Amino acid sequence: MAGIIVEMTQKIITTRVKEVLTKERVLEFIGTTEIPDRDGEVIKADAWQVDRYIKNPVVQWAHQYSQPPVGKTLSIRQNKKKETIFEIEFAEKETYEFADTIYKLCKGGFLNATSVGFIPIEYEKGKKESDATRIFTKVELLEI
Repeated sequence: MAGIIVEMTQKIITTRVKEVLTKERVLEFIGTTEIPDRDGEVIKADAWQVDRYIKNPVVQWAHQYSQPPVGKTLSIRQNKKKETIFEIEFAEKETYEFADTIYKLCKGGFLNATSVGFIPIEYEKGKKESDATRIFTKVELLEI
């Protein structure tokens, strides 16, 4: 019987970080856009399958599963520019000092990229040379 191989893919996006003033220790990140990344690939804004992720919305530091998460996702939405926006709450210093350091580095503008880990489910190839090489039309979010 043949097995199914599931591959996790990671994408790094240069982003803008915005403080959510109505909530303590919460920052807003652009997680993905429909602009081709450095691999020439695009994740469509409506491609995200997030039901499983929402049950355990952890924010990992640099995809390091051997470390505790630095935060949790409070909300995921798309804006008019078809950017996927993640609202992330970071752990307090007393809870996890490293998470506090990451929070302060993001808030201060020293870290300004995000990376999403996902399972590609469906994609199509770009039709013209000017298109993205792959356009993901359905992906399952694993972690940020």
